[in-house]
Amino acid sequence: MKREFPSTPNEAFESSNEGLYYGRQIVEARQQGRIRNVYYDANVPVHTAWDLGYNDSTAIWFFQQCGQEIHLLEYYENSGEALTHYLQYLKSKPYTYGKHLVPHDAAVHEYSTGLSRVAVARNHGIHFTVVPDISINEGIDAARNILNRCWFEEIKCAKGITVLESYKKQWNDRHGCWSSLLLHNFASHGSDAFRMLAVGMGRLGSKGLSAEEWKKVRLENLA
Repeated sequence: MKREFPSTPNEAFESSNEGLYYGRQIVEARQQGRIRNVYYDANVPVHTAWDLGYNDSTAIWFFQQCGQEIHLLEYYENSGEALTHYLQYLKSKPYTYGKHLVPHDAAVHEYSTGLSRVAVARNHGIHFTVVPDISINEGIDAARNILNRCWFEEIKCAKGITVLESYKKQWNDRHGCWSSLLLHNFASHGSDAFRMLAVGMGRLGSKGLSAEEWKKVRLENLA
């Protein structure tokens, strides 16, 4: 723990970011001008990364991989809606899609329908890609490792940016320090979706497709 009343700017910066998983990285993104207008490149596929809530919110990041840079175009979150709502939201966009990254439990069959979410999405022309099932801490490390490559669309990702910079640990009153446990709050779903983005980067592939080939992919997704 840093002292209660920091005596230097560096100490104040460190104190303000205690307990936050991505606080420092979002501050750096602002300082380096990576939160700004980010434009959709029609020649590059748009990927999505999801957190699929069952009784809670569902969150989606829309992004493009442009060389070594990751361009976050849009963040969408809603609650109390069926999966079909989010699938229709994807189809309403003008994007040519690449991969849709979802957590491993999307492949589990639901008791009520007998279908997995992967199967439901496929029936609506959207093909989910299940990311590797690794620990939350490993996923957080993966997210930290890519944040210095991320450029955020300032307006369309405003809520998502707030989510990332608010993602933090639980406070342990008994020991007067931050615990190793996640605090489940409004920031959880969007941060979990961003973790899917980070963990699933290796699943994107197909970087060299031409615009004509991506047009074919899009038509297949809309079929």
